[in-house]
Amino acid sequence: MASFKFIHAADLHLDTSALRTTFNLENHRGDFPKEPEHPTRAAFDKLIDLAIRERVAFVLLAGDLFEGSSLGRDNRTALYFRQCMKRLEENNIRGFIVWGNHDYESGLTRLPDWPANVHVFPGDEPGIVKLDQLNCAIHGRSFGVRHVGQEFADSYERALSGLFNIALLHTSLDPERRGGHQEYAPCTPEQLAARGHQYWALGHIHQHQIIPGKNSWLVFPGNLQGRHARETGPKGCMLVEVSNGRISEDTIRHIPLDVVRWHEAEVNLSGAGTDEDICSEVNSKLNGIISSPGADSRVHAVRIRLTGNTRAPLKDFVNRKAIENWAVARMQDTRGIWIEDVAVEVSPAESAIPLEPDQIALLRGIEQEMAAASGEIRRVLLETSHCKDLIRHLEISTSHELSSLPEELGLKKAKPGQADSSLHKALLDEAVRRILAEMGMESGT
Repeated sequence: MASFKFIHAADLHLDTSALRTTFNLENHRGDFPKEPEHPTRAAFDKLIDLAIRERVAFVLLAGDLFEGSSLGRDNRTALYFRQCMKRLEENNIRGFIVWGNHDYESGLTRLPDWPANVHVFPGDEPGIVKLDQLNCAIHGRSFGVRHVGQEFADSYERALSGLFNIALLHTSLDPERRGGHQEYAPCTPEQLAARGHQYWALGHIHQHQIIPGKNSWLVFPGNLQGRHARETGPKGCMLVEVSNGRISEDTIRHIPLDVVRWHEAEVNLSGAGTDEDICSEVNSKLNGIISSPGADSRVHAVRIRLTGNTRAPLKDFVNRKAIENWAVARMQDTRGIWIEDVAVEVSPAESAIPLEPDQIALLRGIEQEMAAASGEIRRVLLETSHCKDLIRHLEISTSHELSSLPEELGLKKAKPGQADSSLHKALLDEAVRRILAEMGMESGT
């Protein structure tokens, strides 16, 4: 069999607004270092550069290249993507694509014609492309609609004898491995391995992982660019070399391509007794981040979590904004660091503040009152989501915005008072869920 290289990536989410919204750049304009204009595009540009530099035979993209909201009415995102694929064509590199739950086939509109080097697998049934010079067969199927069931993975053809078989699949895999993701084309590693393909190019899970499989590589590359503080660590693609029809641990590598990297830095203040101690501990964590390999080539967005029991005076650690301002001031001159947030989760050590018995009783009373208030806030918010008058108000106030949305979204062009109340109820439920999540509360009853 021939030897060749390929790149496997997924979940580009090009031009997603989530990253810019999470950065809250309007509030951090003064301290954000070398602000990236389009982080998701910059990461994809690096992927194209890597493909050309490594002279790969093809690039596999396993779904969620776009989001419905990111395409825009003028289609600039898709045209940018087409331009990138043209760069591959100019270097004799092919591209193979399946759509996922964010860019499913029936939800995409006005996409441009692709260059001749691009093959998009259809959503109605699996397809196979044979690359005779490489003794390779590539299998794939796009999502035709947003939600597909367990039968989706079962529809793939078995591996073709005598060829190196690769299958592209956008999937949440089985429930035990979803990592909080919803079910999309659910299946098991055993189910995939049984099809006989030597490499499964998977997408949907944003964390890079290689799932053990019998005589088969089951690989999630993770997303190309972290979009918020929960997507920490290196993000990138897989660079794979097939040698004589085989892949080994030495010939499959995860290549970081992110231009903004998210970190959660936990700083335990159990030994801190003064504000200088706090500053020293935070500095130590930040210095560790900026001195790590490859740190100088990207922006680092850091969420600082202050934990532990500290002897520091109460005023030194409960004022989150003061600590955030201190951290930002210290790091403005340090290239590539941005303080995304400071979360204060510390409590005073027993000996930190000597209290009289009546003061202790007062503190306990305050704690109880705060707990009761939190419960009352939660109750009121949950009741709000069922308020018919509020839903009615939303129907009237948003009717103009709904009528201006593209026809392809499938929303009714309703007059004021005639809109679909189920849509507004769902939006109101989601708003309440987000507010409760920000307050650290669950929305479930």
